[in-house]
Amino acid sequence: MDKKIILPATLVMLIGLAVFVSATTMTILQTTENALGYQVELPVNKGWNLIASGLTFASDLNYLDETGDIKKSNIKAVYVYSSKINEYLSSYPKYDQRLYSAKDYFNGDEQDIIGQANWIYVDKSGVLKYNTKAIKVTNSRNLFSGWNFVSITPEMFYEKDGTDVFSWNGVKGNCNFEKIYAWNPEEQNWLPISADTESFDFNDFYAMGMVVKVSNNCKLGTSGSIIAPPALPIPDEDSGTPTSTDTEYKSISSYSLTSASTDSEECSEDNSLCFVTSRLQYRDSASSNIIFINLIEITRGTKAQTKEYLAKSVEGVLETKMVGSNKLYILESHELYWFTDAEEPGLILSQEGKITPTENGEGISYGTATGDNPVTAYWLSKYPAKQID
Repeated sequence: MDKKIILPATLVMLIGLAVFVSATTMTILQTTENALGYQVELPVNKGWNLIASGLTFASDLNYLDETGDIKKSNIKAVYVYSSKINEYLSSYPKYDQRLYSAKDYFNGDEQDIIGQANWIYVDKSGVLKYNTKAIKVTNSRNLFSGWNFVSITPEMFYEKDGTDVFSWNGVKGNCNFEKIYAWNPEEQNWLPISADTESFDFNDFYAMGMVVKVSNNCKLGTSGSIIAPPALPIPDEDSGTPTSTDTEYKSISSYSLTSASTDSEECSEDNSLCFVTSRLQYRDSASSNIIFINLIEITRGTKAQTKEYLAKSVEGVLETKMVGSNKLYILESHELYWFTDAEEPGLILSQEGKITPTENGEGISYGTATGDNPVTAYWLSKYPAKQID
């Protein structure tokens, strides 16, 4: 994988420079004071692909270069992630109306929004040709507390011993990385990345994206020297929650996992209890049913205190429901809670609903949770209910 990237002092001189990486090419088409726009030829795989900025909004598909293998008809879904509301927003085929006022639902300025990586689902493998939006150069890129979908571009690489290499610590700026993952489109799974791994092999991720979790709002930047610290939508790899190597939870009977995210820690008003929640969304291919599974780690306090806290929210009495041999708790009619014998997750919440069409796309209606579905059954078998006195 021989390659050489030359970054002259002035960005204007970069116009027309093509960077060839394996079968991926990124040709710089435009420059601004702090951003670069690329023409991309990127091999993609059937299924989900995490690509650099370019197809963020549905209208962008009209500018797809259909001389590539992948046509507009081959793209079945586009999603963009908001770190502000910790949620995926559908751009295509259903257009989430919140994208019309993106600044209200995303962190940062317009270039931060359009420059991030996003998901596309294609129905066949082949070369995707498209133009990116203007992506901020490394020293101008903002990251925001929580998960960030970062576009990987050639200027993020730096020269060392005559070879262009990349590491996250080499561009960390003032950021504190908590977790980093790359998406493997061939295997359709997540790969954990260590911040201090330094390699030219990262050029395999040109024109793709990685997800980076940071502790606070920060800005990337070249650091000059390499410092070594620690390593979703994606729950912790060392916990009982799903990991990149634990894939059975992604497809359960006719239900498929359609989104996953992890919230920042939330605490009760008196700070006696704190929780970190990993949220999983499943859709049924055979009906309009949708199931949400919330895997809750109790980071401060005990399970007994948490049970008391939940009871107070329903005037002191928790209704119960038997699902098989498991006794579950009811807070609202569409919700079932149970405690587990594990630390992570110590508490699980299942929510049941149906997808309903609306004028603006899709909505969700809730009925009464029964627990009679394969998703709840799966998580109950993995983490049986434990009674807490």
